Amino acid sequence: MKKTGQNPGKKNDKPAFYTRVLDEAEKLDFETACGVEGIDNEIALLRVKIKSALAKEPDNIRIILQATEILARLVKTRYSITREQKKGAQRSGQYGHP
Repeated sequence: MKKTGQNPGKKNDKPAFYTRVLDEAEKLDFETACGVEGIDNEIALLRVKIKSALAKEPDNIRIILQATEILARLVKTRYSITREQKKGAQRSGQYGHP
């Protein structure tokens, strides 16, 4: 079978998808935000868009509050999933002591 160089399960597929709609400055910011450990690419993208909103409309409190509330929910969900995965691993004996 011929390899195409694509890995459909690869986590880096998402950044390529999102970067198509970002300008050059946002692409650089997105790459930096993706490097934050423990945060998924969607959270990184939202951080970049919040930064853009602050730069373009710093007085638009409504949009900034909405975006940061969404970010908080996403982060909470992300870390809840991580805790559940760790609990599952502890139950299966992967971490040794529960």
